[in-house]
Formats: sequence, structure tokens, C-alpha cells
Amino acid sequence: MDEQIETTLFQATRELLHNAIKHADPEQVRVRCVSNPERVHIEVEDDGAGFDVSQLQHPNSTTKGGFGLLSVQERLRYLGGEVEIESEPNDGTVVRLVSPRANREKTPG
Repeated sequence: MDEQIETTLFQATRELLHNAIKHADPEQVRVRCVSNPERVHIEVEDDGAGFDVSQLQHPNSTTKGGFGLLSVQERLRYLGGEVEIESEPNDGTVVRLVSPRANREKTPG
């Protein structure tokens, strides 16, 4: 796997775990990782407080956090990946990271 992608996925997963512990007060957090020759899928799921996902699109002074998740989204998009967030207040959170295994910026040549 491309070293930049590996580092980004590690940092993103660490940020998601940190967010769950800091904001969600979960009893359980699960991390699943599956890969194939083209892509890596990582899912971080907690059974904690959850939040209104629409607040990520419009952070303001009353929004708790948000910038860590936005940073994760931007880093994955830059690498050609994507982030999917499912959450509801009082119903936990699931964040799915999908990334190519090779950096799209690097082309043979």
C-alpha cells in the first residue's frame, strides 16, 4: 500500500477513535478493516451519544467539535477516497473510510 495512504488511514482512524472516546461516551467501539487489491475499507462504529450529521456542514460556535471529522473527509478526498458518516443523537455513530491502495497522484512514467 502507498505509504501516504497508509499514514492517512492510520491518522484518520486514530482521530475517529479519539472523537468517540472524547465526545460519545461509548460502552463499545468497533473497528473493522477489509481490503482488496484496489481499495481499503475501514469502519469505526460506536454505541455512544451520536450527533446530528447535518451540523458538520454548518459548524458554528455551539457545534461541539466537527473540525476533526471535516479534516478526515478532506484528507480522504484528496487521496481519491471517501468518508460516509451515519449518526443520530442518542443512537451511536458509524464512520466508513474508503480509500484506494495506491495514490492517484503517482503515475508510472
